[in-house]
Amino acid sequence: ETAILNAVNALVLKTVSYTVEYRLESVSGQKIATDKSGSGQVTTTVTENAKLITGYSPLQNSKSLELALSGM
Repeated sequence: ETAILNAVNALVLKTVSYTVEYRLESVSGQKIATDKSGSGQVTTTVTENAKLITGYSPLQNSKSLELALSGM
């Protein structure tokens, strides 16, 4: 039991990268601003605030997502 607890405590969560894209109306819409890149450890919740883009209003002021390994 102690060995299992020590192994769990020694685990290091992987760091993953993500990209925020600013697109018009949908995930396949026209890009209206430069992408923003970020990274964090798997299971961490990241929050990104909407970028101010002249002439456009965001659908959401911020979005939070839990980071996960791709394909899981």
